[in-house]
Amino acid sequence: MKSTRLGAVVAALALTAGLTGAVTGTTSAAPPPPEQPGGKARALAAADRAADSGLDGLRHSPGEELVRTRVTPWDDGLYYAAYERTYLGLPVTGGDAVVLADSRGRVLDVAAAPAPELSLSPRARISAAAAERTATARVAHPEKATAPELGVLLTDDKGVLIWQSTVTGTTTAGAPSVREVYVDARTGEVVETREQVRDASGQGYHYGTVDIDTAANSMTDPLRTGFQCGGQNGAPYTTPPWGNGGANDLESACVDIMYAAQ
Repeated sequence: MKSTRLGAVVAALALTAGLTGAVTGTTSAAPPPPEQPGGKARALAAADRAADSGLDGLRHSPGEELVRTRVTPWDDGLYYAAYERTYLGLPVTGGDAVVLADSRGRVLDVAAAPAPELSLSPRARISAAAAERTATARVAHPEKATAPELGVLLTDDKGVLIWQSTVTGTTTAGAPSVREVYVDARTGEVVETREQVRDASGQGYHYGTVDIDTAANSMTDPLRTGFQCGGQNGAPYTTPPWGNGGANDLESACVDIMYAAQ
């Protein structure tokens, strides 16, 4: 039984590493045609200009900037450029934006989270140590916490200066917990918490219906740094429940991998 399950995991790893053809006997898809020279640079230059100009939903108040953090190539010379917002150099949670541009240097679409105008002091009244104690208390059995980072959290109608810390531990029931805690840097009150662990069900090919721990919005192991599972583009899957139990379904292979690891 152990050798059979180990073989299943090896096969699943091969699938998620992009070796689908070797495992299933199918052939790899032909690579896309080469991008025209300079196309990516033109697309990103156009996206950056849009972000700087405050076009449509990208508008921002004085002291704010949109910093490009990720680029995802798409078909036909299209590029998605992702941006994160900063305020007076501090990271802003909840103000992300995406610009779609093409290799001819044209902006085709923008999408941004609603962002109220920011006008607040960047000086904290509560110490980082006090904020960490408050954050740690939000997990029943804490094991570790990241050093609090000063930033801004966007709520429905305003921005709040916060200390953000991620606390790892277990719940009162013994389940794993990875909780992002946002503590008001001026009052010391908890503004918001976000649990990152989802106890989700999945359909594996070899293990059948099982429960696995994943991040709230992606097939990422919340307790093992860098351990995620997804398609051949390198991005984790993002739509639970996971897998359909099929022999050629990559998501089902991921369920087998994560269940075996956990």
